[in-house]
Amino acid sequence: LTQDAAYVKTSTKMKGFPVELADAMLDWDGQLTDLLGRVASITIQGETEKDQPGRLTLSFESPTSQASVASTLSDPLKLLADATANLTVTPQLSQRWLKRIHPFLNDAAASQQPIRLTVQRHGFVAPLDNPDIRQIKANAVLDLGTIAFKQEGLLNTLRRVFKQDTSRPPVATFTPMNIHMENGVITYSDMTMRMDNLALGFRGRIDQVRDRVDMVMTISEQTMATAFGLRDAIKPGYQFEVPIRGSIDKPEVDFGAIVGEAARLAAQSQLKKHIGGPEGEAIGDVLDLLLRGKKGN
Repeated sequence: LTQDAAYVKTSTKMKGFPVELADAMLDWDGQLTDLLGRVASITIQGETEKDQPGRLTLSFESPTSQASVASTLSDPLKLLADATANLTVTPQLSQRWLKRIHPFLNDAAASQQPIRLTVQRHGFVAPLDNPDIRQIKANAVLDLGTIAFKQEGLLNTLRRVFKQDTSRPPVATFTPMNIHMENGVITYSDMTMRMDNLALGFRGRIDQVRDRVDMVMTISEQTMATAFGLRDAIKPGYQFEVPIRGSIDKPEVDFGAIVGEAARLAAQSQLKKHIGGPEGEAIGDVLDLLLRGKKGN
């Protein structure tokens, strides 16, 4: 073995590793424990070769989580393959981590299957010398599947606004979220949530550094018509947008805008029915312009 041809490979396995100890050493205030659980098995494999970036593979497994990351040991760190994690939804995971992706997830209690996060290899960059969330660039897919929620919070309020049955905890199914992270800001534009007979779309951004939520909830034609009995009042292609803004811990949804929009549509429909003909259409359109305060149809 010569220095020019030096090659080192190592493999370490730790069973029953106390994650709380790592939290304390890193001063992370329980964040790692809420993510991985109290105890985890950890496998570390590393390879170094002269004049080549080192390679590191980390695997975690606990009763509530499973994760695998393969990366270079160069600065900035780059992924050698897509990183994956399967996480069982718990109130601790939701209140610490999931709410930072979507404000409704703060009240998630359990899931039918572990949620799956895939961080894509291409485009991922993270500094090692000066770790900072603002310097991380990543694209990921988060598959939430079907989640049961607590019988409280934003989602339960939304059910009451839409006149849904609130006697049992809400259960919602989500389409996979395509997430982009850059400069400490998470953005996505294509997530749909289905709950009871509601279908709601979401897009926007959550600034992890400035602690700000700036999102839009889109209500479809079918959802508005079914919830408020307005099938004859809504034209095809209708959409209504509701802002969600505030801090990550205290986001505000403009529920009043939904009620106001339902009242506008109902009043417009009644005028058209009672007056009829072109005059009814014209008066309804004028009322539409007078009462419309949000983007709608």
